[in-house]
Amino acid sequence: MPCRRIASNWYWSPETGFMRRPLAELDAEGRLLRVVRCDDPDRLAATEHYAGLLVPRLVDAAFLVAPDGTQLGMPRFRCLRASEPAASDAGVRRLRDAGRTLICIGSSEGREPLVELLAALRRARAVTGAPLGELLVWATANGARARAEWPGRLPDVPGPGLCLLEGLDYAAMELTPRTTIRLLR
Repeated sequence: MPCRRIASNWYWSPETGFMRRPLAELDAEGRLLRVVRCDDPDRLAATEHYAGLLVPRLVDAAFLVAPDGTQLGMPRFRCLRASEPAASDAGVRRLRDAGRTLICIGSSEGREPLVELLAALRRARAVTGAPLGELLVWATANGARARAEWPGRLPDVPGPGLCLLEGLDYAAMELTPRTTIRLLR
């Protein structure tokens, strides 16, 4: 039984890609139960409305990077952070083009994780030219895979939820300088 309904202009997940006019239903813990297309969410009682793009909670893959900035021993994965030196840009482009390494997005220590993850997405776009859908795979599914395959114990992740990206260029479905991100709790 849904505890919360959220409507928006757009929804994205690795499974569905981009979907217009979504209605997301969440349980009491914030777990996504389902997302359906809904042309008239205004007619549904107790439905929250947000302008923007709903995405599953981003997965911070910063655990793949040592404090000195070196990548840790999982060669199948590569974590890209906004604070990385520009000298690594060509390597990231080669990894994306080769397609054998899963690129993930990570925050830098001591910063607000969601803001830092958005900065990393912007940097990844600038470095690789990847479209928003691909960048979101890096920030959700690839990070979750890296977390699942990590040998050893990692700190617990925050609970489930949806993030809202606002201020996108919706015609091109791209990040803009005005894009912001927040967690819908």
